[in-house]
Amino acid sequence: MRKILFTLLAFFIVFIANAQKITEKDLLGRWTITAMTVSGNHMDFKNCTITVSDDWQKDSPQMTKGEWEAQLKKGLEYFGTANTSFSEGSIMSFYMEKMEYGGGYHIVEENGSTYIQDDVTPGDKFRIELKNGLLYWELAIDKGNIFHLTFEKAVK
Repeated sequence: MRKILFTLLAFFIVFIANAQKITEKDLLGRWTITAMTVSGNHMDFKNCTITVSDDWQKDSPQMTKGEWEAQLKKGLEYFGTANTSFSEGSIMSFYMEKMEYGGGYHIVEENGSTYIQDDVTPGDKFRIELKNGLLYWELAIDKGNIFHLTFEKAVK
């Protein structure tokens, strides 16, 4: 009886561990940006709204809050064009306004987190998560700022 319980428990643990892994198949298709947060400032591209962080002055001390808000609103148009596509063979494309990036990638599991590793620049990787049909990216870009991007799968 103990062997059966142990076997069932081991099977359950393996099943749960595999269920949480993101695979290439999970990512296939085109994804459009729905939201972005950086330094506490939030842009909602679906509703065309922004929320300015309480400590907005650390990013732009020379501006008034109204000027900073206007600057972020300009970002709605620019960043709102972002989308990414994943194709078979581990090929990823990223588009934003006039900028395009494409190349190979692979999925890396480290310390309980999932990352996309760029095949062109091996040091470039970013954390991803799939939750409730949304794809979350966490990108460290400049000056220690971490960009949190949310994408939803585009309907064919």
